[in-house]
Amino acid sequence: MKKYLTLFLIALLTLTLAACGSGETVSTLSESSTEPVSNAVSEPTQSSTPSVTNAPTQNTEDIAISEHVILEQDGIKVTLKALESSFMGPELKVLIENESDEGITIQARNASINDVMLQTMFSADVEPGKKANSSISFLSAELERAGIEIIKDVELALHIFNTDSWETVFDSETITFSTTADPSFVQAYNDVGEVLYEENGLRVVLQGVESESSLMGTDVLVYVENLSSSDLTVQTRNVSVNGFMIEPVFSCEVVSGKRAYSAITLLQAFLDENNITNIDEMEFALHIFDTHTMATVAETDAMSVTFD
Repeated sequence: MKKYLTLFLIALLTLTLAACGSGETVSTLSESSTEPVSNAVSEPTQSSTPSVTNAPTQNTEDIAISEHVILEQDGIKVTLKALESSFMGPELKVLIENESDEGITIQARNASINDVMLQTMFSADVEPGKKANSSISFLSAELERAGIEIIKDVELALHIFNTDSWETVFDSETITFSTTADPSFVQAYNDVGEVLYEENGLRVVLQGVESESSLMGTDVLVYVENLSSSDLTVQTRNVSVNGFMIEPVFSCEVVSGKRAYSAITLLQAFLDENNITNIDEMEFALHIFDTHTMATVAETDAMSVTFD
């Protein structure tokens, strides 16, 4: 029962996040939105990341991963078998062997492809002395939003816990591996938009509004680049839309050295309650903290943006 509940929650969360900005933006930032409203808002600037043409250098269907063991600890062994495609997106096929004396559940954490943080669908139960074939799945919609056509570098950690008690058995170190993609390929990152925050290696950019593809309401698209030495989480505070206070869905965790394409989701129920049919103006502050220690890194002043 716990397994199915876990899978359901993972699927719901993943689909929600994948829907964030997976289509064309229907509203863009107006010219007036480039004016800073507080010291926390920067003028739009050129990307600190070199512009790179993201043209595929080889047939993506030919890209593969060599079979090898990615984890072997405390009687638990995980072998990466292959990279395959499914109707939902690419999948990493894995073989899990449990020689420990307890039933385990294994999941993925902090997954990224080409240094872009992505959600995964993966939760496998394995009884003592048993094996299981499973898949770590990524959603095509998320890769499309991030502009990822070629999977070159993959990074993730594995979280193993007791299936019955849910107590952590152990968390793996970061696992990194590469595909057979051209080693010279460099991923391009779309960071165009209004810079909301840029200090100490963290960059937050507002990229527009999307309502067509969101499952829960309207998404305000956000790009987050974390080149600091800490894993950081970005959230919003005191959000209002067209003058009405709203509780959005937004919490973006970005590992050090990674990027993320996320969204501030404005729930349709709140929009309907306030008779909001079009997002004209939005006001909010950013709350930034260390993901592990919860220590506050920054609290911005309120900032306001308008949309065409």
